[in-house]
Amino acid sequence: QPSASSAEIRTRFHALMEEEMQQEGGGDHSTMAMWSTCHAVLGDPWRRRDYDEGCSGKLCSLRTRASEALEAECAERAERKRVVFQAMDRQQRQELLQIVAKGAAKSQLAGSYKCQATEGSKSFVEIAQQKKVEMESMCKAQCAKIKEAKAKAAAREVKLTEVPVREDPFPFPQRSASSERVSAAIAGRVAELRVEARDTGRHQRQLLREAVARGAAKSSIPRPRSASRGPSEDVRRPPDLPVAAVPVGKA
Repeated sequence: QPSASSAEIRTRFHALMEEEMQQEGGGDHSTMAMWSTCHAVLGDPWRRRDYDEGCSGKLCSLRTRASEALEAECAERAERKRVVFQAMDRQQRQELLQIVAKGAAKSQLAGSYKCQATEGSKSFVEIAQQKKVEMESMCKAQCAKIKEAKAKAAAREVKLTEVPVREDPFPFPQRSASSERVSAAIAGRVAELRVEARDTGRHQRQLLREAVARGAAKSSIPRPRSASRGPSEDVRRPPDLPVAAVPVGKA
């Protein structure tokens, strides 16, 4: 075993060698040579570490007599602690059972939680049917209350509609004859001003057109051809002479 100590390996090696030597002819020499090789490997801490690492594929610690003694001591202490804890656990369980038994004996409701058969008990179907009847009666009572509330609300609405409409406490004041005449005079004056403004606008637009026409007639810049001219107007006219080139006497 990988956890075997050097003493266990040595004891096992001697036992195997003695058993083999007791055979006829002094035993098999090849078997004894194999046991000797195994003991030489496992008895040496360094070679045993290499052997364990090769078998397990993991890093192993060096097993010396001191490390084996420490492991044995730790294992012994752990075993003693385990035994002590098991004894304490059993003792605590026993004390808990005694406390529960004493409490149950002193309790006034001891055994009341158990189901006891009573005479005249109803089945589950009967209880469900009874609950159903109770729910139906409750629903009917609620529906009746709702209808009664609706009837009261309808009666109140009829009473509210029958209340006569009260007159406005702040009516709009009636207009007098003088105020109506003033309003008519103001409206007539506004209409006259509108007509005057429209005529003035028309007259100003007419004057503007005439001024534009006079300016276009006196201008020396040739007028551009319009896209809507006919074929007869396609001939270019000679440009007008500038006003400064005309002799004064002839003008």
